[in-house]
Amino acid sequence: SAPAAPVPTAAVAAAAATWRVVGAEIEVEMREEGLYDSRYLAALVSVDEAAGTARVRYKHLMAEQGEQGEQGEQGATAETRAETPLVEDVALSAVRPPPPRCVGWAGRLRPGAPCEIWHQEGWWDAKVFGKRLRKGAAGRQSTVYEVASERYAEIDATVPASRLRPKLVLVNNSDWLAPAPLGFKVALGAEEHVVSREAAEEEAAEEEVT
Repeated sequence: SAPAAPVPTAAVAAAAATWRVVGAEIEVEMREEGLYDSRYLAALVSVDEAAGTARVRYKHLMAEQGEQGEQGEQGATAETRAETPLVEDVALSAVRPPPPRCVGWAGRLRPGAPCEIWHQEGWWDAKVFGKRLRKGAAGRQSTVYEVASERYAEIDATVPASRLRPKLVLVNNSDWLAPAPLGFKVALGAEEHVVSREAAEEEAAEEEVT
């Protein structure tokens, strides 16, 4: 079959305008050392299309001394900073809407499959290296996944599916694409995507165990 025609830039920009709304919840791809390739929730404070930047206020990252907090004050004490959400300007290309909640997907994970793990109040890239059954309360078993980061040695854990989410790529500001072995697509704007209803019920039962 013929390759899909490229989506015009104007159409991509128009699609982005539907979610680049001041006050909207977004995710920011971190590009600084020590946080690279992780994603953190934030609120969109303002957008400067000409400069290609956005001002964001993080939900879980707090301002440190010398950094800008929610009110932009530079003279607050360290104690105040510890409770003030970090506000900073980032590249527009680093901003995207939060992906949909996916359920019934973890059963498709195989060794080598990309995923994201909840770590230090953000989502970090990782790969699956195995899975096994773990005995929980009352002797009931649940599936846990052995995941690790190829970049950060401290991310090496065995966790339930509830601590993971699929690696999703936003394509043309219109669809979320999960690469193999997951291999599914979700329209932008969907709040939840059920990959397998049966698997979703099994995951919910296992969460009660863990």
